[in-house]
Amino acid sequence: MRLRLRGRAARAGAPRGGTPGDIAAFGRLSTDPGDPITPFLPFFPGGFPGGSLSDGVVRLTPLTTADAADYFALASVPDVMDSHVPPGQPEYADSEVVCRYAGHRWLTGQRADIAIRDAGTGEYAGDIQLTGIIPDLGQAMLGYSLRPEFRGRGLVTRAANLLIEWAFANTPLRRIIAGTTPDNVSSHRVLERAGFTREYLVEGLLPGPGGTRVDDVQWARTRP
Repeated sequence: MRLRLRGRAARAGAPRGGTPGDIAAFGRLSTDPGDPITPFLPFFPGGFPGGSLSDGVVRLTPLTTADAADYFALASVPDVMDSHVPPGQPEYADSEVVCRYAGHRWLTGQRADIAIRDAGTGEYAGDIQLTGIIPDLGQAMLGYSLRPEFRGRGLVTRAANLLIEWAFANTPLRRIIAGTTPDNVSSHRVLERAGFTREYLVEGLLPGPGGTRVDDVQWARTRP
């Protein structure tokens, strides 16, 4: 790519299904050298949407519109809903938007939304994301969810390691953070196995059910 991202405009695109979409503006000035520009978040090997990462057990692929039903079904699992910020039942339309515009947000360096798949069958097992990206800090936040029938096999740990090692090798990111509630022991174990260090507790950070506030345990993994 030789055009530089010049800006983003929310809801400025032509309506699709009655809802305007975001647009990204790219341009090349006469003073630009014309050299290829590497995006802040390059696509996986193979490009978008066909690129992937795999360790032979799990395979990571970019979310696309074809994943909307699976993404929504997972987001509707009770314990996954409880971890939403704020917690609650998702809308299918919102899940479809996440999947439809995943490539746009990835290309513009906003976030990477990824499906976790069984490497052997290709079945959708869960999702994992790099969000909250702060380029000046070289920092992003890791999030993940897994379908109940795929849990207990270490798939999220494998997915987290694949994604983080790719990010450290191919992007300017140097620090990946994650947050969990104090009682989410299974997520604590995932992060520990994936090389994260528990840093501190933030009291009352997260919105909880019924207007309550929930503490957040902060974790981080930094580039070696």
